[in-house]
Amino acid sequence: MTGRRALRASPYVRLSRAADDRNLSKQGMVDDLRRLCASQGLLEVALHVDDGASGSIRNRPGFRGC
Repeated sequence: MTGRRALRASPYVRLSRAADDRNLSKQGMVDDLRRLCASQGLLEVALHVDDGASGSIRNRPGFRGC
């Protein structure tokens, strides 16, 4: 390695209440994002998952990262 730090990523997953058969499962989304990070050489430093919180609420824990 050349001494450069790997770029970091913090994937965010949220399954809409309006999800249907065309949508993926939350785990499927996580798997896809982790594959994407690996293919791009990104280091996952955190994973944020919102479980059913409305997307209009900006103070939701998964969005804030807490």
